[in-house]
Amino acid sequence: MIINQAKWCASLLPALPAVRELSRLHRQGRTSEVLQGLDELILALDNSSGYSTYNATSQTLSAIYERLDNLESQLLGESNSNGTPETKRLASLEQKIEGMTSRMAQFALCYYPNTNRTQQPTEAE
Repeated sequence: MIINQAKWCASLLPALPAVRELSRLHRQGRTSEVLQGLDELILALDNSSGYSTYNATSQTLSAIYERLDNLESQLLGESNSNGTPETKRLASLEQKIEGMTSRMAQFALCYYPNTNRTQQPTEAE
């Protein structure tokens, strides 16, 4: 990956003088010449080998994003049309949590018998 990036950066080195010239023209307010120079620079970059690698990577990423979007829409469609498995899972989790809570409360009562009980008035009072 780093080697490909280095090759791509090296392919841009010949464009450095063109970028400097465009910057100079821009500072002078020569917009039409800047736009023409940018068009030429883009065309040169399109024809370089670095751009083809970048373009292939960009196309691959676009395909991956498209597949992810399709998967997300399928998952959303399934969850909207058939919400019972999710509801069952949530209900099961709630039951498990309630069971754990009651067991913890019982444990606390056994382990700390005087802390969770209400104070009963003694006969001396």
